[in-house]
Amino acid sequence: VHMILDSFRTINDMSGLISAGRRFMSKNSPASPKLKREIKSIIAAAEQRRLDELSLAASGDEESGMEILLAFADRYKSSDLGERALLSAFVAARARGDIAQLYKLGEEALKRFPKSEQSAGVLGTMGRTAAAQFDFARAITYLERASKLQPEQRTQLLIVSGKLREQLADTKGAIRNYKMAISAAGQSPARFDAVVQMADLIERTSSPKAVLRALNPYAKPSNPE
Repeated sequence: VHMILDSFRTINDMSGLISAGRRFMSKNSPASPKLKREIKSIIAAAEQRRLDELSLAASGDEESGMEILLAFADRYKSSDLGERALLSAFVAARARGDIAQLYKLGEEALKRFPKSEQSAGVLGTMGRTAAAQFDFARAITYLERASKLQPEQRTQLLIVSGKLREQLADTKGAIRNYKMAISAAGQSPARFDAVVQMADLIERTSSPKAVLRALNPYAKPSNPE
């Protein structure tokens, strides 16, 4: 068995290795439980190597590379390998500058793997991409969704969302974001950034008295600023 699988590895035929390995893993295979455990490890390594190869090909200019990677992701769609394949396609779309594909794959990853640890990163990437494209409404949606999944970055993400809302002349929405950012910051240095952003916006759009009313709940005798 090992010789057969090694022969596929020698000619770098990972697909053939995986296919042959699965036949040895079948219910009717004469392989012992110990041998099947060894084969399972070999298959897993081959699948990861195949994913690495497809990810590299998909990042190039050939559209067929992306199609093959997506087919691989669909084949393993219920597994960790399928998640890694889909995220690799997402990264490849970003590298190629295919914004429409990036959004499509990002949404698919979020839908297919809602509890993934990578969800916040996917949302953040889509949010920053949308902002760079001046698609502020889309960027706000993604960044605010990401802020709910990243407590450690929640304040900064909400501040950025507030700034984007200012660009859309959504003063109330921006102030709401800044207040949420202040609350999320606790007593960290980021709290001051959120307070300053809110104060500047209110000063530009209202009156000094309105600034004082807005800041008063956050003022402390020990904090002269």
